[in-house]
Amino acid sequence: KMKKLSSLLPDADISLEKLAKQALISQLQEVNRKMAIFEGRYNQEFKEFAKSWKQMKKKQKLTHPIESDYIDWEALDEYKRELMKAIHSL
Repeated sequence: KMKKLSSLLPDADISLEKLAKQALISQLQEVNRKMAIFEGRYNQEFKEFAKSWKQMKKKQKLTHPIESDYIDWEALDEYKRELMKAIHSL
């Protein structure tokens, strides 16, 4: 499909790549915004929070708000790394 499109529109590959990169950057900005909420709440970055979470007593770390934040924040951190990798591969 890309070959057909590129023969009709020679700059299509560049445009699609640029559009994809802009979409990924937009997603990255949204992830950073969401992560900033957690960073503000706990006054630290995820790496520090994860380290302290692992050292918490089981009863404390499994309280719903803390465990839920950990799971959500961890997912955002992982997604951020995937987005950055994808952006740099374009």
